[in-house]
Amino acid sequence: MTIKTLRLLRIFLLLFLIGTAATAKAAADWKFPATARTVVVGDIHGAYDELGGLLRETGLVDNELRWTGGNTQLVSVGDLLDRGDDSRKVMDLLMRLQQEAAAAGGAVYVILGNHEIMNLTGDLRYVSDGEYAAYQDMEPAATRERALAAFVADASARGLSADEAASTFGQQFPPGFFGHSAAFSATGVYGKWLQSMPTMIMVGDTVFVHGGLSPALLESDIPTINASVTQTVADYNRIWDGVATRFEVPVARRGRGDALRGLGDEEAAAAAAQLETLLESPVLGPVGPLWIRENALCHELTQYDTVRSILDRLGAKRVVFGHTPTVSRRVTSRLGGLIVMADTGMLRSYYEGTPAALIIEGDNLQVRYAGSQRAEPVDAEIRRIGERPGNLNDDQLEEFLANAEIVATEEVGTGVTKPLRVTLERDGISVQALFKGVSTPISGNSQRRRQLIEKSDRYQHEVAAYKLDRLLDLNLVPVTVERTVNGNPGALQFWVNGLISLLEKTEQNVKADGHCPINQQYNLMYVFDSLILNTDRTQQNVTFTRDDWMLVLIDHSRAFRLSRNLPADFRNFPIQVGDEMARRLERLDREMLTGELGEYIDRDQIRALLARRDDLLKQYRK
Repeated sequence: MTIKTLRLLRIFLLLFLIGTAATAKAAADWKFPATARTVVVGDIHGAYDELGGLLRETGLVDNELRWTGGNTQLVSVGDLLDRGDDSRKVMDLLMRLQQEAAAAGGAVYVILGNHEIMNLTGDLRYVSDGEYAAYQDMEPAATRERALAAFVADASARGLSADEAASTFGQQFPPGFFGHSAAFSATGVYGKWLQSMPTMIMVGDTVFVHGGLSPALLESDIPTINASVTQTVADYNRIWDGVATRFEVPVARRGRGDALRGLGDEEAAAAAAQLETLLESPVLGPVGPLWIRENALCHELTQYDTVRSILDRLGAKRVVFGHTPTVSRRVTSRLGGLIVMADTGMLRSYYEGTPAALIIEGDNLQVRYAGSQRAEPVDAEIRRIGERPGNLNDDQLEEFLANAEIVATEEVGTGVTKPLRVTLERDGISVQALFKGVSTPISGNSQRRRQLIEKSDRYQHEVAAYKLDRLLDLNLVPVTVERTVNGNPGALQFWVNGLISLLEKTEQNVKADGHCPINQQYNLMYVFDSLILNTDRTQQNVTFTRDDWMLVLIDHSRAFRLSRNLPADFRNFPIQVGDEMARRLERLDREMLTGELGEYIDRDQIRALLARRDDLLKQYRK
């Protein structure tokens, strides 16, 4: 999160507090004592049958989907809507269960997801035709006929035939479209209900939110965030209602702003700009609590301090959110349990996931997966750099690289190290890796050894860099092992497909379009390179995954020099050593490093590394 963004957050929240005279009751209802059992479901997306099955299997409802959960608390972390045809049935069920649970001493808490906000603000890109069809009973025939007549007349003025216009109208406004619009208006049955729901709540010592912990919470609190979302949505619809009623031509499902700009009207264009500003506000925009994905996707050490600070400020132990489907489609924890990700892709037809319910009983967290006869522990997120065939974790991939059969090798590049691309196969799994076999001999008296190390190019450093990365859990260096290939010992590193180097990015003028800020990732690289004294970092070996722009560090054969202090050019890096990074650096000691790295670097290199570590920590403590 940049300083500029934080300043914008402060300004927005200050203006909100000044300009809001009253807060909706729903925004005040945010903190609840925990009962013995809390059941949490991730993104439902209209998966009514899957939801019903989970609620039955967790004992919350009977076969008729009537509440039997007693004082249990059920939490939905948002995204009831879109993609699945039965989202209306999902809302009807939860609305009824809210009443039944309350009467039995329990509770059903529904928090807003980004797809609820999209439907409330007319962004209908992901509404399926089946979802629209469910609202045909709320769509008066006269409303549809008037809209069609206006659309055909407008199209005729633009040279389209009546048949062409009618066909286009049917595509843009499927049966039920206008019933859906009425239902999600500020006075509609679902619009009114959703606008009374909070964006964040806290049950016992657990925070629940859809997207994640927005940096706004460093400057604010949950009641203010809830109230600001409610107010921003209300402001959006006030502006929309004020201009939309002037035009007879209905607005397409692709978005209100574009439709208003397309009308060629000055007032409509001004309204479109206002609407866009509201949707990009800190609470509704990409770094707000409804859309943010940084907590779920970015390197842990870029998230740890912020998440822990927010949780400490709120007096919470953890945050549970959805929004970002987990890679394994299982409920997964991060940051040592500070984060629990609950979106397992419940809508099987779209996400190919597994419906799951997180069960919180005091400090005990377990998961019930659909069709399972017993609850299971929450999975801890595994280290993962690059897509692995067979879903191998790092330990399994290390073993594979060390022992699987080598079936092919080919030269890649013409550098000093003359690397090879190696293909390995076993049990139907094929993996590619990069092999480097160059290793400068280190021998002679102490002074001679030091001179050679300062100029060395050794494959052993590649393995040491990977092992140090694992000790610090940076998740930047691909799995690397020592192995003999074609009779030569060397380093074999997992080949990450789809990488783009910083040089290629610059030359091709490619825009980095990921969820994780590049500057935060660079900071991790600066810390790591300072620690191992990597003097050979170039634009060619700073690489990113093309699909999500995550930093991957390669080429460390010339690292681990012997200077005990950071060189001047390293001191010019804008290095920030946060609290969690400092804790991990402090855990490094000579015994640990000798045990993990001693086969690949000598004791002088380890001493120098620890001295540079101390130099980094001095900067942190300033």
